[in-house]
Amino acid sequence: LHIVYGNQLLMDLATNPPSPEDLEKRIAENAKNEKQAIGKQQVIAMLTQSFADMKKSMEEMRANGLGRPADFFGQRTTRRGVLTSLDTHIAEHLGQLIAYCRINGITPPWSAQQ
Repeated sequence: LHIVYGNQLLMDLATNPPSPEDLEKRIAENAKNEKQAIGKQQVIAMLTQSFADMKKSMEEMRANGLGRPADFFGQRTTRRGVLTSLDTHIAEHLGQLIAYCRINGITPPWSAQQ
């Protein structure tokens, strides 16, 4: 859920940035929503939809210009800069998932050693 809500927030920062007050509210709301007790299938559906929404937004953004200015938590950047942070965010969580699998003796679904 952290990935889902983080993806949505970062895409909004790249495309339609909220006011600083709204951003703080959204961050607090995301932290609360990440703790929801929901089922595995619902989480998978939410992740799938989140990645589809990101892809669609990125494709539309190409036409609108990735070089447009953006504010990223008080830091001046471009839409491209926000998307780079989004990519890094996702990669960090993939690394955490890989470490979790290794520590717990879980064979990841993408592994050929199944």
